[in-house]
Amino acid sequence: MKHIADQSNVHTFKIWALLICISALSCAVPVSIPVDPAAMILVPESEKVISVSIGRAALVPDRPVPMAGYGTRYKKKSKGVHDTIFARCIMIRQGDKRMAIVGSDLLIMTAQLRQAVLEKIKDLDLDALMLTATHSHSGPGGYVHSFVWEFAAVGTYEPELFDFIANAIATSIRNAYDAPAFEAKIGAGQAPVPDYVANRRHDGGETDPTLSIIRIDDLEGKTRVLILSYGAHPT
Repeated sequence: MKHIADQSNVHTFKIWALLICISALSCAVPVSIPVDPAAMILVPESEKVISVSIGRAALVPDRPVPMAGYGTRYKKKSKGVHDTIFARCIMIRQGDKRMAIVGSDLLIMTAQLRQAVLEKIKDLDLDALMLTATHSHSGPGGYVHSFVWEFAAVGTYEPELFDFIANAIATSIRNAYDAPAFEAKIGAGQAPVPDYVANRRHDGGETDPTLSIIRIDDLEGKTRVLILSYGAHPT
């Protein structure tokens, strides 16, 4: 769902060190970037086999809602749905340890939202949970209870919308938890992609052109999961 607006802890595995700087499960970078992630040389963090399963849930409210992304949308609500957006979860198991990584098509992730999700999935007894946002400016707002954030970026707080988003994220985790798993190996790689990043505050200023990738391949060598981090601002 892209809403159309008026004006529109944990015990960790060795591999978890790779995940600290990941900003989202899907990164809004142009499809023409001259890098084939599947062809990148990966540096495996561990030769041990992991077990992976995947799930998702739609982040599509059934009514007009506040939009996140711009202060000029304050007190204005969505007019329709252009594309479906999701919370996407990767469940990784190694031995008796379980970690969930969730990328949601939201503007930001908050500590309050994370705590609400943890309460909804506490029976799963996960060892680690990472929640990220793609920083979409075309998704639902109304889930941050702070006047500054409400006025500047996410719209009027609605408790029901907060709970809807928390439920959707929790559902994506449960769907991944229950989905059939496949055995896999994990690795990471990087490539410079300087043509799609700029310093918008200082012309010619410092940038980070690095595209970082975590890749999960099944045991037949087929790439099944890509986690991307890139310094883009997907407005």
